[in-house]
Amino acid sequence: MPKPYSALEMAQAVAYLLAHLAGDESLVRPKGLEVFNESQDDLAPAA
Repeated sequence: MPKPYSALEMAQAVAYLLAHLAGDESLVRPKGLEVFNESQDDLAPAA
């Protein structure tokens, strides 16, 4: 999240990320928050 950001924006980002990690996609991604997901298909095979 680019600075400057408010405490409210940070709280919304944390709420979104925690919900996203729990599989809840009902929250809208906050503006300015970049999320990089790696699916299992994108990961390199284990050596």
